Amino acid sequence: LCEYASGDYFLPNVITIGEKQYVCPHNAQEIVVIENEKIVERIPLIKELEQMGAFYAAAPIGEILYLIPYKYPAIVRYDTQEKKLTYIKGYNDIFVKCVPETGEWRVGGGGVCKNHLLIASPTDHQVLAIDNDTGNIKILAIGNNKDIGCIGLVLENENIWMLPYSGKIIRKWNPVTGECREY
Repeated sequence: LCEYASGDYFLPNVITIGEKQYVCPHNAQEIVVIENEKIVERIPLIKELEQMGAFYAAAPIGEILYLIPYKYPAIVRYDTQEKKLTYIKGYNDIFVKCVPETGEWRVGGGGVCKNHLLIASPTDHQVLAIDNDTGNIKILAIGNNKDIGCIGLVLENENIWMLPYSGKIIRKWNPVTGECREY
C-alpha cells in the first residue's frame, strides 16, 4: 500500500462501501481507496501528529466512513459520495482516558446502532452518540456511575450489550427506552 505498510501502518480490516474498498489508517494519516484490485485514490488527512497510534478503528454507516481516533485529535468523517472530510473535534476525552490507578491509556468500545455511531468511555458510564443523518452529537449517561468502563459494544436487536474493561458487570442497554440492566 505504501513504503511504510509494515508496522501497523493500516488497520487490519478493509471496509467495502459500494464498489470500493477503503483501507483505513492505524499509524498512517491517509485513507487508501481500492477498486478492481488497484489503488485508485489516496485521501490524505490533516497531519496532526508524528507518533504511532493515530486511529484504533473504523466504522461505516451507509456511504459514510468514520475513523475513530486514539491519539489523533479528532473523529474523522468521510463522505464517500461527496468525497468530503469532516473533523469532529472536542470529544476524544469521552472515549480515550487514562486509568489513574495504573497510568494505562484506554479506548472505549464502539459500534453502530440505528444510524448512530456510538463510542463508550473506557472508565465510566458515558457514551458519545453521533447521529449520522443530522450530525448532532450527544453525550449519554448509561446506567449508574460505576467506574467499570466499556471495552466493547455488542448489538442484539434493540439492545446493546456493554462489555466491561474490568470487573464482572455486563450492561444490557436499550437506547430507545433508555433502560439499562446490569448482570
